[in-house]
Amino acid sequence: MMITNEPQFIEKIMAKASKKKYGSRFFRNLQNDGIITFSEYLFLLHILTKTPSGFEIAFKMLDRDLSGSVDAREFMILNHIIAESTDDMPDTDRGAYDLLLPSDQAYNTTLMAHLFGYNKANNLSFEEFKRFMCNVQTEALEVEFQEFSSGSSAITPVDFARIILRYTTVSASEYDAFINRLKKAVPPNIAITFNEFLKFFMFLNCLDDFALAVKMYTIAGQPISLPEFKRAVKACIGNELSSDVLTVLFALFDRDGDNCLSYNEFIHIMRERHSGGLSYTSKHNQHSRMFRKCLKRELQSSVN
Repeated sequence: MMITNEPQFIEKIMAKASKKKYGSRFFRNLQNDGIITFSEYLFLLHILTKTPSGFEIAFKMLDRDLSGSVDAREFMILNHIIAESTDDMPDTDRGAYDLLLPSDQAYNTTLMAHLFGYNKANNLSFEEFKRFMCNVQTEALEVEFQEFSSGSSAITPVDFARIILRYTTVSASEYDAFINRLKKAVPPNIAITFNEFLKFFMFLNCLDDFALAVKMYTIAGQPISLPEFKRAVKACIGNELSSDVLTVLFALFDRDGDNCLSYNEFIHIMRERHSGGLSYTSKHNQHSRMFRKCLKRELQSSVN
């Protein structure tokens, strides 16, 4: 971890970030040539699991002159509001959200230069922000997909299942049961491409809408048939998941062999997976506290 106020270093960072075009390799192309505040870090984590519509109302509220865009100062307000909105963080730990750069340096970050230009004089439209948000989500998913694909254009059903069960609280025995059930039920020629993978995780961003849609088609909490599942998904995202993805999902969550998906188990595990392991639980309490303590120490030493 590096905390710095060195003007020449920051100027170099800002110049490089302001010239970067929007794309799903933005952070990977920057490598170590970037700097963000802690609130921006929280903000970026937050947008990984949200839909653009979730930000549109807040964006419009900050657009006081109804120009369809916001300036750097207005965007910082949105940034801090989102960063401080995590409900599952205890009040005793909310001091971490105050670990911000001094106000005269808060604009000198990679994110601000990228979105508003080197001098922070540009405005940002909601369409531009939505494109940036989608690129961040795509980039994070590309990194995770490539971790399992080993350079291939597709991953196996077992790898897809491992990604789905990642960051969840299923026990080792439950995990093995999921994988064994999948291996018995899924044909060996199935493969999941990145586009299929991406569409599935975009669906997870609409999980609350999906849960509501399911209630319209079935009795709440009851197993879901494939046609019911497909209708609910289409109602949420406007199109269907691929047949291969559906095959894997129903193999994983069809406990009784009745060709129906166990709704409660599916929703519970998908909510855990959707959080990406970022939900505040006792398991992560110590690691979170250590990170904030380290960050606070580095900030204090850089000022002294």
